[in-house]
Amino acid sequence: MNGTVCLITNIPSPYRVPVFDRLHLMLREQGIELLVIYLSETEPNRSWRFPNTTHNYIVLPGKTFSVGNVFFHWNALSLIRQLRRVKPIAVITSGFDITMLQAFLWSRIRKVAHISFSDGTLESERGFGLLRRVVRRIVVKNSRCVIGASRKTLSLYQHYGALPQNCFVSCLCVDNDRYRARDQTKNFDLLYVSQIIPRKMPDLVVEIMVELGRDYSLQIVGDGHLREWFLNELTGKGVRYEYAGFVQFDEIPAFFQKARVLLFPTRSDPWGVVANEACAAGIPVLTTSLAGAAGELIIHDENGFVLPPVARVWADHVKRLLNDKELYSGMCRDALSRVQNFTYEKASQGIVDAVMASLKT
Repeated sequence: MNGTVCLITNIPSPYRVPVFDRLHLMLREQGIELLVIYLSETEPNRSWRFPNTTHNYIVLPGKTFSVGNVFFHWNALSLIRQLRRVKPIAVITSGFDITMLQAFLWSRIRKVAHISFSDGTLESERGFGLLRRVVRRIVVKNSRCVIGASRKTLSLYQHYGALPQNCFVSCLCVDNDRYRARDQTKNFDLLYVSQIIPRKMPDLVVEIMVELGRDYSLQIVGDGHLREWFLNELTGKGVRYEYAGFVQFDEIPAFFQKARVLLFPTRSDPWGVVANEACAAGIPVLTTSLAGAAGELIIHDENGFVLPPVARVWADHVKRLLNDKELYSGMCRDALSRVQNFTYEKASQGIVDAVMASLKT
């Protein structure tokens, strides 16, 4: 089989670029080329360096604008020109903004296989209005296959009309081996790796640390517009903490290796790659039911706890975990075991399977 698959996505994220590198090689074994079309090099709330890549890609010229904390890209004309030039045998769109919808319509008009790719969940899209829900239903029902980042995403797709046999998973993941701790020295009890924004609940972290008292230490990695408030609150309440600021993706493993437990509170996260990072480092995770990883990677009472957003409850579970060596060791082992099912190879294979199925239809 000859031809090119175009995969359209917003920016080169460090946890998806390695998947695309492997996807490039796996599709080539089938006689198919991959072209990843990025709508922008970055977004205003991201400070990642552009990752090294081995797959073929282009970055489209265009504009980025925001609605609240959500960013959209306008590249429709340049995207259509690229699709006309490449003449792909399949188009994968990872989203439902205007540019992605233009690519979907182009695929329908040209009778080219279309695949919808998302990490959304029923929970993360709960507040969407009628128009957005209608658009998703139209796209999903007119896509030959769909790819989700989790089982929860597949439930969302089936809610919009996708048939189970046309659903494929491309998990979110990290390089597990890079996070595995070789040195067992732990410098901090708790780790918080996050954008410091309301959705990531830094206010709850402050309350948890106050409940725990000065016997427990906290490492913070990340940045955001609530940073100054967050650090002032921690300092004013006498919390023992260290703030590392924003850290590039390839420097993150060392922080997970030196901590004992990850705090991952959230009001909404379609997945939460920090959970993969923690499990790969062999440390338990405390999170809420609103994290996509909860119930799939993070299993309550096995490799972490899925808890209501109540500081006293979180503090009690931290104490229970860190004061019971047998419980803690068991959760660390389970974290390492479960994350082995989340790899770049499996993520790539899910996309390959969807492409091959779409081309047979």
